[in-house]
Amino acid sequence: MKGLVFITAILCFWVTYAGGFNCYLCKGMQSSLQACDDKIQKAHCSTHAKGADRCGIFSFFNTSGIRVYGKSCVYERFCESAEEFCKSVSQDFGKGITGCEIKCCSEEYCNYDSNTVSVPKQFADDSEDCGWVDGSVSQGVSGFLHGACALYAMAMVK
Repeated sequence: MKGLVFITAILCFWVTYAGGFNCYLCKGMQSSLQACDDKIQKAHCSTHAKGADRCGIFSFFNTSGIRVYGKSCVYERFCESAEEFCKSVSQDFGKGITGCEIKCCSEEYCNYDSNTVSVPKQFADDSEDCGWVDGSVSQGVSGFLHGACALYAMAMVK
């Protein structure tokens, strides 16, 4: 029985760890970071941008010459080079994209810009003072998932 509990705990940890990275996302490109924050939601990078391991806040001039803003899961290579990010955006939104800017962070849900507005109440548990980094590797698993796995493992003992 103890072996089953141990295997369950290991499996549960593996599943939560392999569950992927999470970031805030504002769907569609917005006219300001404030507008983006008003439409913010949580995104699982494994389904939104497979293989992404950073959260990003970015902006660029679209093909109409208007600066637009976004938040999303992003790839490390975009954080290392705004030019690489601009190339990718041009492939998605068309040639003529200019003035690409991107800030990346490597902790889950760290791309909420607290300078824009306060963190919405529904996201207060996930808000942290995240340090912005360029290219450092960090993967995290929420404490909630670890706790849920621990409770599940304890229930298996009975």
